[in-house]
Amino acid sequence: MGLFGISKSDIRVCLDVLNTARTFSDSQMRIDHAKRVVPMLQRLKANQALVQQVGTLIDEDQLDRAKLLLEASWKPKTPFRAGCLGFIIPAVAAGAFFVIGPRLNADYPLAMQALNDCRAAQRALGTPIELNPLAIPTGDSGINENDDMARRALPVQGPAGKGRYHYFAEAWGGSWHIETGHLVVEGQHLMVVPCEGPVPPGDAEGRLQRGFQGGGTVRDLQGTPPVDPDASCSVTVHVDPDYPNGVPYNCRVVVACDNKLFYGASGDTGYVYCHVRDGSPTTALDATGSSASVDPKIRMDLPSHEVQVSDDTGWSFTIDLQGSD
Repeated sequence: MGLFGISKSDIRVCLDVLNTARTFSDSQMRIDHAKRVVPMLQRLKANQALVQQVGTLIDEDQLDRAKLLLEASWKPKTPFRAGCLGFIIPAVAAGAFFVIGPRLNADYPLAMQALNDCRAAQRALGTPIELNPLAIPTGDSGINENDDMARRALPVQGPAGKGRYHYFAEAWGGSWHIETGHLVVEGQHLMVVPCEGPVPPGDAEGRLQRGFQGGGTVRDLQGTPPVDPDASCSVTVHVDPDYPNGVPYNCRVVVACDNKLFYGASGDTGYVYCHVRDGSPTTALDATGSSASVDPKIRMDLPSHEVQVSDDTGWSFTIDLQGSD
């Protein structure tokens, strides 16, 4: 017997959940995520024997077989009314972007792994932490034309509670990377990436209240960087006033040595995501060199008083920051 009253679009969303689960390397996380399909099928009033078969295959971590079983069981019936997609209809009217689907697969497993690995999140929600299938996830993938950024707001849950997980991810070097992430539980903001625990809401959201300006000298030259040893350098961090309204980065970094600009050479370059502590920038990373963008690479660590500039050709140098205001 087939799945009564289910449209093909319903089944596709259920299959997308299984596809997402298959990307997890941890078997328990893979199984826990795939189990979301079972209540979805029950809400669709699917044949009980089929629901049990799919559930058994998921428990045995045989997700490929569960997927094949669902694909083989579909029959075109009545038009869509409610089901796997039913709980996201209100978000359609609101204009929200749904993270359930193929576009979620690339960054989502990494973000959920980081969430489950963070002890602050574990203490707040228990383990494992998974997506809440009854709430509406929102987000925006493809912030730029290259479709290599994702900003999500995911409803998550664990044995001890529920929350909303916000994160920003970028794709570079052939893979996705989680730049920042925080969890909101009962009004409390917990930094997850990096895992630092409770922080003020503004810090968690990356809202800079002030920039940074400091100077220092060059050290640790590697390769043949276009800078003199012991050159005098300046590092300036500007607050992006447009963040977070439609822009992914909250700051612009400018690095100059002996009056030569190395990073942020023009007004439309130097933009990067700065982590925030007490309203001030702390760290930032741009891992794409000049072969993929105008700027070279930069790794800024203001608490450690150093900034490293490097490029794809193999050269690098570090600036020892000696003063700031």
